[in-house]
Amino acid sequence: RINRGKLLLKNLEPHKKQKDYFLFKSLMDSGTLGKISLEMVDIKSGTPGIVYLWNLNKMLPEQKLVTPELLGVSWQDKDGNYVEAETDLSSLILQGNVSNVNDVRDVYVYLNNKKVFYSLNRNSGQQDKNTEFHFQTEVNLDTGNNQISIFSRSRSGFTSERRLRIFRKQ
Repeated sequence: RINRGKLLLKNLEPHKKQKDYFLFKSLMDSGTLGKISLEMVDIKSGTPGIVYLWNLNKMLPEQKLVTPELLGVSWQDKDGNYVEAETDLSSLILQGNVSNVNDVRDVYVYLNNKKVFYSLNRNSGQQDKNTEFHFQTEVNLDTGNNQISIFSRSRSGFTSERRLRIFRKQ
């Protein structure tokens, strides 16, 4: 029984099939089943993170659940020039795409733990599955280190996270 804590699956590699899994059993007469939160984080790179919350009172869907993938995330100045990790500018344009537009529920951005952007996908289920959901916002940077977290949620409950840092010179 795992009340709280972490279950560590080791040596997970991208594009390599692996049969690591965990099996759990809930008590039939317990009254409430509760929830399980699954979080996967690449500890070596810090990006991207994936979170899924299962409500045990509901069955899992029959179709394959796909995690939204944040693609092509970049910083640009107002003239369209790409900016790397350091800038003198007070604001930059943050843009990117999320895979599988039909399954994307929303995208939101935090700057130094404050939500600075939210975009709801109003075109769900109406486009080709290979189409990406585009997001773009102007972010006003603080002097010094700026930590940015970009989140994308799917309609099935998965959340992807990408973390970035940019330094604004004084």
